[in-house]
Parts: sequence; C-alpha cells; structure tokens
Amino acid sequence: MQSPTLHEATRMETSLTEALARSLGLEKALAAHRDDVLAAASRAETIRANLPQLRDPAAEPFPPMCPGPRR
Repeated sequence: MQSPTLHEATRMETSLTEALARSLGLEKALAAHRDDVLAAASRAETIRANLPQLRDPAAEPFPPMCPGPRR
C-alpha cells in the first residue's frame, strides 16, 4: 500500500466541507449549488497547500504600511 501524499492527507472530507460552509452562512449556496461550493473548497485547499511555508510566521512579509509625512 502506498502512503498518501501531503495533499491527499490534508484533503477535507465532504461532510467537513459542508459543515464548514454551513458555519460560514452558505446554507443557500450549498443547497442550490452543492457541487460548486465543494469545488471552490477543493480549489482553496489546493491553493493553500501550494503556498510557501513561512520560516518565521511572526515576521511580516513586507514592511508595515505607515502613513508618509505630510507635504
């Protein structure tokens, strides 16, 4: 038996995805367009899995946005 890849191991179950959608107030969307909601959740998972891992999660990826001096 082949061990699952990281992507397969982190894939959410359909029931968990549906529960999450309901908790976010997407009951109507889930009822009318279940396949689309599940496809969007799957796509979001894929995108999240492909994001680079942060070396220091507390560090900002860019300098903080501060207002400049008035001219």
